[in-house]
Amino acid sequence: MKTKRALKKKQKQEENLLIRQQAERIEELREENRNLEQSLESYRKREKEIVSTLEFARKKSDEYVAMVRVKYALECDRISRFRAKLKAYRTKEELMRGYDEAYAELKEWQSELEQAIARDFGSPMRDYLGERKRLDDDPSLDYGAIIETERTDLENASQITESELKELLEQL
Repeated sequence: MKTKRALKKKQKQEENLLIRQQAERIEELREENRNLEQSLESYRKREKEIVSTLEFARKKSDEYVAMVRVKYALECDRISRFRAKLKAYRTKEELMRGYDEAYAELKEWQSELEQAIARDFGSPMRDYLGERKRLDDDPSLDYGAIIETERTDLENASQITESELKELLEQL
C-alpha cells in the first residue's frame, strides 16, 4: 500500500513537473509570439512607408516629364513662329537686317535652351557650358546625339497627344 501511494505520489510529482514545464514553454511561446507580432507590425509600417515613397516618386516623375514636354513644346512653337517671321522679309536689305537680328536672337535662344538642357541633364552639361563661356567660344556640342538620346527617352515615356499639348499651351 505504501508503495502504491509512493508510486502515485511520484506520478503526481512527475505530472506536476511536466505541467509546469509545459506552462513555462507555453509562456515562452506566447512571449515569442508577441515579439514576432511586434516585428511584423514594424515591417508592415516600413512597407507602407516604402509604398508611399514609391508612389510619391512616381507622381513626381510624371510631373517632371509633363513639365519637360511643355517646355520643349513651347520651344518648338517659338521656333516655328520665328521661321514664319523670317518668311516675311521681302527685300535683300530687310533680309540682311532680319538676319542680323535673328542671329543675335538665335544665339540667345540657344543659350537659354542649353541652360534648360543643363538643368535637365545635370553636371556634365553645366561643366561644358561653363568652359565654353570661359573660352568665349561658339557651340560645338553634338546636338544630334542629344536629340537621339532624348528621342529614345521620350519614346520610352508615355506619349502626349496633340490635343493635350494644345490644351497645355492654352493654359500657359
